[in-house]
Amino acid sequence: MINKTDKRMLKRLLGSGYASDVLAYLNETGIVNQQGNSHKTGYIYKVMNGHRYNRDVEKVLWILAAKRKEEKNILKEAVKSKKPEAVTSGL
Repeated sequence: MINKTDKRMLKRLLGSGYASDVLAYLNETGIVNQQGNSHKTGYIYKVMNGHRYNRDVEKVLWILAAKRKEEKNILKEAVKSKKPEAVTSGL
């Protein structure tokens, strides 16, 4: 079950609108609810807020958070490695 500190960290990494990304990943991997239907975004929010427990949804939340963190690190490294261009004063 996701606690408050996990929730803060996940929301910081995933950003807003994370439920649609989680839902898309669940649908791609074929993970469905007990009735065989795809999960609802409201249910994903309930799992994130700790009101419901679903191991599969929590696992996907952590997978997507890890991917986002990796993407942010790659972007950060790209910005660091970019060298400023030489500027002439024109005088």
